[in-house]
Amino acid sequence: MGKLTGVFYETAGGSKLYLALRSKREIMRAKYAWCIEASALQKCRDAGITAVGVLWKDGSKRMVHLTHIDDWEGPNSFPLFTHCKQRCLPMKAFRVDPMRSEAVIAKAIKLR
Repeated sequence: MGKLTGVFYETAGGSKLYLALRSKREIMRAKYAWCIEASALQKCRDAGITAVGVLWKDGSKRMVHLTHIDDWEGPNSFPLFTHCKQRCLPMKAFRVDPMRSEAVIAKAIKLR
């Protein structure tokens, strides 16, 4: 089923969201995508959570990529089968993205 590697939050307004905890090295470099375990996405759906994203650190900064849960099953997403079943979403498909371009992302993760 895969392990749950994230945190459930509730905003002051009562909205709930899930943020997967990731490190910079976990970016799927070939497609500039973040991946979340399918079991975590199912738990979000079961709990009625509609905002799902990734929280990661870049030095002392914390960055959040956030989008609607339906985007994880949409036309931009794709499956990944490694040690567990995951859904991946390219960074350009996130509705909230702290990095504005792929050039900034490539520089941040020092692709060679």
